[in-house]
Amino acid sequence: MLWIGLSGGIGTGKSTVAAYLRSLGYPVADADSLAHQALEPGQESWRQVVQAFGPELLQKSSQEIDRKKLAQIVFKDPSKMIQLEKIIHPYVQSKVALLRAEWSSQGHSMAFYDVPLLFEKNLEDQFEKTLFVYSAPEIQLERIKKRNPWSDQEIKERLSHQLPLDSKKERANFVVDNSTSEVRTREQVDKILVQLKGTSP
Repeated sequence: MLWIGLSGGIGTGKSTVAAYLRSLGYPVADADSLAHQALEPGQESWRQVVQAFGPELLQKSSQEIDRKKLAQIVFKDPSKMIQLEKIIHPYVQSKVALLRAEWSSQGHSMAFYDVPLLFEKNLEDQFEKTLFVYSAPEIQLERIKKRNPWSDQEIKERLSHQLPLDSKKERANFVVDNSTSEVRTREQVDKILVQLKGTSP
């Protein structure tokens, strides 16, 4: 089974591409979704995060971690971000390994792993191929502001944790330009899938 890394910047449309791939029947693992699962009450990683960052992160009614508060802490302090990643990553990696094995045994020819910081973390060698979803920076910023109630400072902080789009674009095996319409984006994905099928074992 071909294991393909899917990435993109905030607001470039990676989720749109992931949803389209799923609609075509391709399995897509989502690193963010698995990281959210790691923070659910009762998980060992939840306990470790509460211990490391303090019980004031917990919502009193549900005992769930307030992810907005946690994000504000880690995006302002790189050492806190590293600390959080060390707690969450083992959970995520174990779940992804199980999914990958399951999909391979089901006979899928290819599967995708949606990893926002694929290039920032230099994870290319974990995949046979990588696919990057790009959009023009001004369109990216417009989408971020439309989708999220973040201040300009919050947007700046989050983007500072990501490499420039053009840098990641150069490193990817395949690029989908999502600057225009969804129809055009799907057409590009279709062409890439044809190429990937040609390299599939």
